Amino acid sequence: MLYTQIMRRILISCLLVFGAFSQKAQAQYPDGFVEEVAYDQFNVAAGILFADTNLSVVWGLNGTVWLISNNQVEDTPVIDISEEVAFYGDLGMIGATLDPNFMENGFIYLFYCTDTHYLRFYGTADYDPNAIDSKVSMGRITRYTIDLENLVLLDNSRKILLGDEMGTGLPICAPAHGVGQLMFGNDGSLIASTGDGNTWAGSPSGGGFNGQGPLPAYAHDDIALDYNILKEEEQLGAFRAQYLDGLNGKILRINPETGEGLPNNPFYDASDSSSPRSKIWAMGFRNPYRFTVKPNTGGGNLESGAPGTIVLSDVGDWVWEEINFVTESGGNYGWPIFQGPMRYGFYADVSTNNVNAPNPLGSSSCSEYLNYQDVILQENLQHEYFFPNPCDPSLTIDEETTTFVHKRPALSFANSANANNEIVPLIAAASTFDGNGEANFTSVEDAGVIGSSFTGISGSGGVFMEGDGIPEEYQGWYTLADFSGWLRVIKFDETNEPLEIETWNESIGPVVHITQSPFDQCLYVTTISP
Repeated sequence: MLYTQIMRRILISCLLVFGAFSQKAQAQYPDGFVEEVAYDQFNVAAGILFADTNLSVVWGLNGTVWLISNNQVEDTPVIDISEEVAFYGDLGMIGATLDPNFMENGFIYLFYCTDTHYLRFYGTADYDPNAIDSKVSMGRITRYTIDLENLVLLDNSRKILLGDEMGTGLPICAPAHGVGQLMFGNDGSLIASTGDGNTWAGSPSGGGFNGQGPLPAYAHDDIALDYNILKEEEQLGAFRAQYLDGLNGKILRINPETGEGLPNNPFYDASDSSSPRSKIWAMGFRNPYRFTVKPNTGGGNLESGAPGTIVLSDVGDWVWEEINFVTESGGNYGWPIFQGPMRYGFYADVSTNNVNAPNPLGSSSCSEYLNYQDVILQENLQHEYFFPNPCDPSLTIDEETTTFVHKRPALSFANSANANNEIVPLIAAASTFDGNGEANFTSVEDAGVIGSSFTGISGSGGVFMEGDGIPEEYQGWYTLADFSGWLRVIKFDETNEPLEIETWNESIGPVVHITQSPFDQCLYVTTISP
């Protein structure tokens, strides 16, 4: 989703809208929901957070953080790191969250793309505060402390948890697919979503998507490598989402105090708790822009390893948009070999060496490494899998090699860009199996879901509605918005299969964030003004 330099305001509903003004004639809210504009004075707002009944926080894509005290916006931002934040293309300060004990400790966590000129030259004679390096960036997580008594930033409170120097943050090699959501798990862990750092432009046939040929337009792996943002083995384009020693295309779960990975993460390396693999909770995502942690799942403390079910919206590549339920650790959600419920033709046959998977059968006539395609299979109904070794298909891949089965989306919906090329049917689809037990998909109507199919262009995720202020019939329903401007609500069953879909607004504006206040229980929808 591209939004640089577009005015954002917060459009909020009980339902409240934080930003855009929707066409009322297009709204179809049920009884008990009324759309109101809550705040419209924020430039490039990214979302809102709630500390208590009298204190809220708005963060901006441009690197500013504003406090709202007793419903009054403070005159100046409490944090302004706009010189440090790369705000162009799809990039900016996308994620922010408050510590669960914010009213006691004042901790706020920010997840943003750093400006490379700032990284390279700040504090030197070569630094120009007006210069922008708009080719590559690096994702960073930083914690600040707010003095809640005086509503000011506490001096010297800045602490970098991820990306303290070049080469330790999230590589971003294009003006897209960078940092995503930041949120606490129900076990007190800090959860972050990351994009593959790759471009949306170009053609896999040129090899540029996997580092084996000329780079497509808007991808600058070579510059990122030169700046030490990218390691040489990470020149994989979209396949960075499958690389176990990289941060791209992942859900990260880290210690909110140290930034290190947690020992109960699935790929934790006891010899290096700061390594990328030590921080990975799930992998195989393109641009998991927004997620939420499902209420009443997980719990405990960091030692429990139970952050809860993470429900995310993964932005697709002109074919399928995905809603994924991450119910357990170590899952692989397929990108770029799979998209939506099926194999993705643009990448599935672009053979790409997996340097984490040496092949003991490798020889002069067969590669010394397995390909990423060799170590992930589509799921089947029988849950029976055979991973043939490409050097001898009668033999299975060595059991010491990490292999995966594709975790398919709970719900996929076609990108409306396919209206003229018919790559996929223009439907919302449930992941199913055919008569032979092989992976398949069917329209939500044919799957027995109440409601009708729909398409979109870039999913913006949402939250599960709960609380006494929500009508009983909508308790636990999931809100789903799309950058094209619609808002829908979906009821999922206990196995995370869709049961019912309702359309609430077809023109609410390009949505970038949805949350629910635990205090007034309204839904706050941040949009770009039309």
